Amino acid sequence: MKKYDVVSKKAEKNVMTVVVKAEVITDNLDKDITAARDLIKRAGRPSIMVLVNEQTLQTSDKGAPSAVTTSDTLATVLSQTFKSDGWDIKDPAFANGKVHVAAGATLGAAEAKEIGDISKAAFILYGSVTMRNHEGMAGTDGKPVTFPVTGEYDLTLFATDVGTQIGKFSGKLQLGKVGDKEGEVMGKMLVSYERTAYDIIMRRRDDILGPLRSSVLEHFRNRQVNGAEVSLAVSGLENFTAAKDFKRSIENLKGIKEAEQKDFSKGKAMFRVTYLGTPAQLAEAMEAVTFKKKKLDVTGVTTNSVDVNVTK
Repeated sequence: MKKYDVVSKKAEKNVMTVVVKAEVITDNLDKDITAARDLIKRAGRPSIMVLVNEQTLQTSDKGAPSAVTTSDTLATVLSQTFKSDGWDIKDPAFANGKVHVAAGATLGAAEAKEIGDISKAAFILYGSVTMRNHEGMAGTDGKPVTFPVTGEYDLTLFATDVGTQIGKFSGKLQLGKVGDKEGEVMGKMLVSYERTAYDIIMRRRDDILGPLRSSVLEHFRNRQVNGAEVSLAVSGLENFTAAKDFKRSIENLKGIKEAEQKDFSKGKAMFRVTYLGTPAQLAEAMEAVTFKKKKLDVTGVTTNSVDVNVTK
């Protein structure tokens, strides 16, 4: 849904009927940049960290790679695109070297949560890219191409707040076989291997970002409809009965679809809440209400949790 207006509301026999006028996008939502950016904005400008292990191999037609270097071409292109879509980009360098994903590495829920805690990123895009600088590759006229490059990528997108894999994305990075239209383009890459790699990635950008963006937007749309799990920690409760009363009170809070009490110890209760909104929005809702005429103070908010204290 791109936008909507409420036309009318009517309550009858405990049933609320709402009529809306909506502009709905049914196909290729990932290609509608306006809709994408609007959805990202409504999601609270989520944060993402791009962790891509990119290696460049110097190869020849006669032997194994002669040198291996590291680069960050794809990570740069991905970060720039996410930023233009409205994401909050988290720099891995801010984690003081604690965050690193080796080539071929995988992340589970525990690893994703740990990275999220370190980086404060709600999403992690990680994986590997291998670029190959070919020496002596023949061009369309039989002469060597100056700076020919090929490669492949394998990426995974993780939501750290719920430890869920959003999707996996892989493909080839090349301009085409020698002799075809793209091969002619490859033959014109006369600046450097680095420039050729950048041009290849830019030409393949839509192929990479299309499925990735589509999966992200579907994830956000699903959260808008079905809600997202938020860990709610509540301190200052007198006893277990007060914890049960608190659960019943928040079940009536707008946006909360479900609340489940997990633990209670020393005046502190843990709840798992399914909420139609972001943790920051839940925090604002908490501070706008009271519990047994006592004010609620929000003492902490993360990408998947809210800490609340019941004042005395």
